[in-house]
Amino acid sequence: MSEAQKAPRVVHTPVPRPRGKVRVRLTLVDGPLEPLVLEHGEIRIGSHPENEIPVPDSGLRPVHARISVNQDGALLRLVQPDAGAFVSRRPVQSLAFLNDGDLIELGRVAIRVDITYPGRDGDQPGEMQATRVRRVPPRYVLRGVTGSQFGRLIPIYGRLLIGRDPGCDLVIDEPGMSRRHAAIESHPGGLVLRDLDSANGVQVNGRLVSGSMPLKHGDQIVLEGIRFMVQAIDQIDAPLGSGDAGAHITAADGGRHGGNLVRVAAAVLGLAVLAAALWYFLGR
Repeated sequence: MSEAQKAPRVVHTPVPRPRGKVRVRLTLVDGPLEPLVLEHGEIRIGSHPENEIPVPDSGLRPVHARISVNQDGALLRLVQPDAGAFVSRRPVQSLAFLNDGDLIELGRVAIRVDITYPGRDGDQPGEMQATRVRRVPPRYVLRGVTGSQFGRLIPIYGRLLIGRDPGCDLVIDEPGMSRRHAAIESHPGGLVLRDLDSANGVQVNGRLVSGSMPLKHGDQIVLEGIRFMVQAIDQIDAPLGSGDAGAHITAADGGRHGGNLVRVAAAVLGLAVLAAALWYFLGR
């Protein structure tokens, strides 16, 4: 059967595909499998036969990599950082955001990625138009740490607009959020966070931002009680060192908790001494 005659397999998940999001078609190059279309959810690639893309006798691990699609786009994640992969000739350390036309190489296995974007003027889900987008791979992501954004990985391309307005790149529908609350800009020298005159402000590592502030790997951003961590793609699986902001926050929290424990222990010891004294004098 020729590739043109292969009927795509559509992976359905219980989570409905949000309107206006992408559809990803994965084609195993020189392989017997039909193309697989992922609209929302996750698939596995590896030598185990129960994977959504099984490639036995390929030299891959049982589960070598995963591809997920959500409101932030398509993401390739290696199960282990040393598993080895390339996306369009670029080596992947741990994860990579996928673009239309990318070629994923996992050892001897090659998978072509085709991403279809919804037509802006179409009202029906079937009205789709293909658009070629060749983006420079992001160097940083925002990782959702708490609240409604927990677990999300948001790539930072150029300028990431954050707010309550549906037109923002990162929409946070919280009562205290301004419609256009803040923006994160990616420059050759790094990231810059700008507070867009929001009503309730933005905190970075526990400090209120006034105007703008440079960001680095490990910084923690709080927007209306929702915490994000800034992570560099090439360091995303590395533990935070003592010089990182996240480590300072943890150490500060640990110091406060340690001080509280000392005070509680002292109070308990004082009560024990008082009880012993009362028993000595009143019991005689």
